[in-house]
Amino acid sequence: MTDLQRQIKEFQQQMKAPCDPDLMGEWDSEIASPFIPRIANAIIATNSDMPRLDLYDGSSDPLEFLRTYRCAMVIRNASNAMMCKAFSAYLKKDASNWYNRLKPNFIESFHELGKEFFAYFINSRPQKKPPDALLALRQGKDETLRKFIGRFRVELMVCAALRHAIRDRDMKVALSVNPPRDLQELMATADRYIINEEGVGNHPRNQKMKR
Repeated sequence: MTDLQRQIKEFQQQMKAPCDPDLMGEWDSEIASPFIPRIANAIIATNSDMPRLDLYDGSSDPLEFLRTYRCAMVIRNASNAMMCKAFSAYLKKDASNWYNRLKPNFIESFHELGKEFFAYFINSRPQKKPPDALLALRQGKDETLRKFIGRFRVELMVCAALRHAIRDRDMKVALSVNPPRDLQELMATADRYIINEEGVGNHPRNQKMKR
């Protein structure tokens, strides 16, 4: 048997080998719908006039993309179900990966889908300079320039670092839209969301999500 024949035979045997169950499980999770049955099972007309938009890859302003997509769909009188189910067709790269990792049977409306999308890609949004924070900072009477510059950098950077690190969607959005003016205000904001999380921990919806 020649080397070529041996290679062909080995290739044929590999083609007949059973699929890796872990890979099949990954595929099953990717094709599972992230939407509740009412949306997932909605019939969408195949001849619908879909807008021509640039695909979103996760590197630009997510809010701008959401606005463009929503306006294009509203003009076409698209239903809530259609806006949800068509959304993934306009995603690529990191954005497409994000969509494929959404929990099955979780999203109830396009509004909720948009909030999840915006919270995940919020760090891709051009950051507003917080002029109030800059104006509020003052060098202390007995504070050296080196110490003040160090404090200046900390107060400006802590908020951005925290916004990137936390998983709480609502707090992430709040810190981006209304940046705290100083560390004291940042901690006060954090305390509010801690109280909110601990206060709603037994809500039926949260219990469902923990299962």
